[in-house]
Amino acid sequence: MSLFLDASILIWRVEGLPQFQRAAVDALADVRKRHGEIGLAVSCISWLECRVRPLREDGRSLLASYTAFSAGGVRVVELSDEVVGRAAELLAKFGIKTPDGLQAASALALPGPLIFLTGDADFSRVKALDVRVVKPAARPRRSVS
Repeated sequence: MSLFLDASILIWRVEGLPQFQRAAVDALADVRKRHGEIGLAVSCISWLECRVRPLREDGRSLLASYTAFSAGGVRVVELSDEVVGRAAELLAKFGIKTPDGLQAASALALPGPLIFLTGDADFSRVKALDVRVVKPAARPRRSVS
């Protein structure tokens, strides 16, 4: 079984604000608790998206954090002709955006059962995916005196 992390979950896990990071960490822990050790996978699109901000801001330590996270055996799904073709079908059928179609097609290219972890409910349109939408806890409201 594989656990595919959408870019949002990857970014939340590594650099998110506390409530986002906690939501990602808890979701990963919950899947592992229910399914045991599970292989992690991301698309090369996610890998690209998570590096933009650190590169723009010369964030070497943040890039190192992503490298450390991936050192744990995260599989990166490449954009093959098969993945791109499947993405086109998903865009045509479900009306999702191109990056989302590439993400979904990358996940569907993995063998065996998988769980697709994301912060974006739009992926729920793709019925072939077992989509789990992660929602961060609401920030506590400040009391007004």
